[in-house]
Amino acid sequence: MIFRVMLLSLTIFSGLFFFDYQKISSNTHSEIEYAKQLKKINEILIGYQILHTDTNTRSFSRFMSYFWQSGYYHNLYFIYEKDGLGLFSDPSENPEYSPVGMRTRPWYLCAKKLGSECIGGKYENIFPPHDLMYTYSYPIYINDRLIGVGAYDLDFESLHNKTIGFFSIKNIRIKDQYGHISFDFEITRNNAFLIVVTLAALLLLSFTFINIVYFFKSKYSHQKKDQLTGLKRRDSFKSNKLDNRVKSFCFLDIDHFKKINDTYGHDTGDDVIKAFADCLKENIRDKDVAFRWGGEEFLVLIRSKIDENIDVYKILERVRASVEAMDVDGLPKFTVSIGYCDYNANTDVKELIKQADFALYESKRTGRNKVSQYKIEYQNNFKRVHS
Repeated sequence: MIFRVMLLSLTIFSGLFFFDYQKISSNTHSEIEYAKQLKKINEILIGYQILHTDTNTRSFSRFMSYFWQSGYYHNLYFIYEKDGLGLFSDPSENPEYSPVGMRTRPWYLCAKKLGSECIGGKYENIFPPHDLMYTYSYPIYINDRLIGVGAYDLDFESLHNKTIGFFSIKNIRIKDQYGHISFDFEITRNNAFLIVVTLAALLLLSFTFINIVYFFKSKYSHQKKDQLTGLKRRDSFKSNKLDNRVKSFCFLDIDHFKKINDTYGHDTGDDVIKAFADCLKENIRDKDVAFRWGGEEFLVLIRSKIDENIDVYKILERVRASVEAMDVDGLPKFTVSIGYCDYNANTDVKELIKQADFALYESKRTGRNKVSQYKIEYQNNFKRVHS
């Protein structure tokens, strides 16, 4: 029970953990793909400015500031290497007003040094509203001359949007020339608290769920089992669920049971039936299925793998001998008669039951306390006696 609760909890938790990873990865890739589109547009526009116009940098910057402020693109900087002036999407963040030269920023120096895309380390509480972010930056070259560096803020909250919060991005890296990224993750105090609370909740929910399953399973199973013997009841036998794993239909009947009832009483009779059922369960295999068919009569389906050959007679003879050898305090000695037939998927189930019953009758007719396999003459003997 405890193992199942823990297994279910860990399985669900692993799924949630994987979901978190996938969601963060998806968010980050989406943000970086957006930044790459901005990079392409910036390369085209700035390249056009440098190569095809005589517009000075300052007037072009004014034009570009209107373009970025259109609302289609946001949160973007481009700083010129020559004079430190820039294109920007938010007038309140105009690089001209910054007391610190933008060309000294880590994201600028990173892309300039690498000569390619770069993702800087985590910025924490630098200036509102960017309390926590990473920066994707890239250099732009015209005729092998560095024109400047562009940047796009990867907001921490956006990267973790719609996640559960089991872990946080510690670092993002561009790992190859194709711009593929990799992550380092960390579990902060807040993450750890959420993990503990989630695991505790999953353990409680799993325990509740498994108990509910056990309750209904026990209730259903109880309804399908015979109260006295604990075996399956006759009405739980489903002929449409039989398959080629069934090897034999077997009927077992306690010998002279009416005499036991008449001599010792019905309570003792019930004890005899229960003792026989316990003996039956001990001597058939787990894969075999036993039913209390009615009164002192029982049906057993002997089963095995489809291509496996088994000795049905040997199994049933073991049952018969074990019953004969029983010695239970307070109960009279008794024996059992057994009849069986081979299962054939092409034969109607009702006919197979009749064949096993004819074989049982033959065991009774020829002295009881024996095992008989169905033969056609047993059916003829029955008809002749009862005609």
